Amino acid sequence: MKRVRNLPCLPQALLTTLDGLEHSGTLIEITDTHIYFQLPGRTTPIQIPLKSVKRVILADGSIAYEGEPEPVKTEVSAGEVGLEPTLENVIAAAEAEAVRSHDKGQNSCIGAAGCLFTVIGLLVTTVYVESDVSSEFDKNSASSAAAYYRGLSYELQQVYEQAYQNKVKSLRRKSVYGTQLYCFGGFVLYILVSILMSGL
Repeated sequence: MKRVRNLPCLPQALLTTLDGLEHSGTLIEITDTHIYFQLPGRTTPIQIPLKSVKRVILADGSIAYEGEPEPVKTEVSAGEVGLEPTLENVIAAAEAEAVRSHDKGQNSCIGAAGCLFTVIGLLVTTVYVESDVSSEFDKNSASSAAAYYRGLSYELQQVYEQAYQNKVKSLRRKSVYGTQLYCFGGFVLYILVSILMSGL
């Protein structure tokens, strides 16, 4: 096994998984457990379990990582549920499911409640938004998304879960913090109007 750690961003690296899938992108870092790999068009790197990667080749042809862990058998083929299991498609499927399951009304109410309880409320809602509470994907449900997830290899399941949680948190931030921003704006407007009215 060969590995390089704490790498600078190296463009046009080629990552090959145990399933034989190849992906071009930027190699960010290789740790003892994961490879951080940036796909084109993505703002954040994905985290891939090290034992699920066969090889990473840099732009100059040198090998940054090479290993031969045993492949993990999946329950069903992901192709059977209609979507080719590339990294891009897995991330897109996870984000779409996160959008579908997002309860905007509930999170907006939580944001408003945080405003009502001032400092303590804002602290509680911040902890809620940034934590992993209610952000895990239900892999055991009977939905088509869960069936798709179960049909993926282990490494792609990890990518799916990470992409799902990241999207859930992003949507949650938008709903909660957006509502709180409106509340703050309304409060400031109320103060300004009160000052103007008192001067009349």
